[in-house]
Amino acid sequence: MSGMRSSSSASTGCWPPGSKSRSGGTPGGSHPGRVHWLVTVLLACLAAGCGKAQHSLGLVAAGGEGICRVAVLPFRDQGKVPFGGHVVQRTFTAELIASGRFDVALEGEVLAFFRENRQLPQATLSRDFYIKMGQTMGVDAIVAGTVLGMSEGSEGRDMVVPEVAFSLELIRIRDGKPLVVTHHHRAGDEYRWLMHVGVVQTISELVSRMSKEAIEEWRILGFEGCRL
Repeated sequence: MSGMRSSSSASTGCWPPGSKSRSGGTPGGSHPGRVHWLVTVLLACLAAGCGKAQHSLGLVAAGGEGICRVAVLPFRDQGKVPFGGHVVQRTFTAELIASGRFDVALEGEVLAFFRENRQLPQATLSRDFYIKMGQTMGVDAIVAGTVLGMSEGSEGRDMVVPEVAFSLELIRIRDGKPLVVTHHHRAGDEYRWLMHVGVVQTISELVSRMSKEAIEEWRILGFEGCRL
């Protein structure tokens, strides 16, 4: 996904001045010693904020209390990786369940509701549809997501490094009001803390970590669910 990451969010790297590159090559011989170099790398990494999530808030509204049971809708997919939206939606749903913060409707239950109401999952949904879903499935809110971009590997790196960007929207059922909208963008090497250590090399693992970060961000913003 060449060019997906903006210049403002590009990694500053975790390498001290005089190092060969981000690839983990041996620094120049002028360095006083390997141990000193390793310490310098760690300090530079911490100073650069390595592993810091690339995200932004589009909207945060009051009224998150009382949100307990949620339904995760099929994600829209603007990426170019086959079934990318499906992968992100299923992974996020699994992490939402694992968090223990929400009662999550089963995927089969959600798809059955769409079929029964002759509604395509990717279509724009009306307020009446939300209300009917709430009454039928007993959900307080829905999670709508969009995969904005996905790459299984970026060119110019010394290893396969996936990159993913997606947005999430938590919508209250009773009035169709968006409560929180967040945007998330990560590359696998943003988790690097030393040479190749910590680099995420698969899309599934990257999305899993991003999903956990998003759910924690919701908690910090006041959307804690009902703590099952």
